[in-house]
Amino acid sequence: MPQLRQPRRITGTTTPGRAPAAPPTWAVLGVTAADLAWHEQAACRGTDPNAFFPEPGPGAAELTAAAKRVCAVCPVRAACADWARSHDEEFGIWGGQTEQERPHRHRRPQNPRDREVARLTRAGKTAREIACALRTTPRTVVRVRARLRADQDAA
Repeated sequence: MPQLRQPRRITGTTTPGRAPAAPPTWAVLGVTAADLAWHEQAACRGTDPNAFFPEPGPGAAELTAAAKRVCAVCPVRAACADWARSHDEEFGIWGGQTEQERPHRHRRPQNPRDREVARLTRAGKTAREIACALRTTPRTVVRVRARLRADQDAA
């Protein structure tokens, strides 16, 4: 019987006795210290960053509310929200706003399915007809239509 391999643990070192690799700096992403100067006074500084990126599912609403309470008393809330808008942050809570509440600079690029849903909707097809044509569910078609309407309203 073959032996099962243990999953590799990510601990910062790859070989015993070897120094851990330095974590990537913001400079790698083209961000300077001046760009993040506002973060020094942020109420969230020192907290778990995962608290501001809740996973969808049970308990997400409570985690989002807790993160927003931290943002509510933050002295640099506006700068944080501006950062998210100017860098088109798609995920997380920034400046007390979730992804859905935060306006984005750029419209989300449409994928081919979204374009086809829009085309078939303009042709007068029902969600069920579109779902059959695209081999998806009517619920997915309804969600794509809602997203397209939201994108259109935001533009």
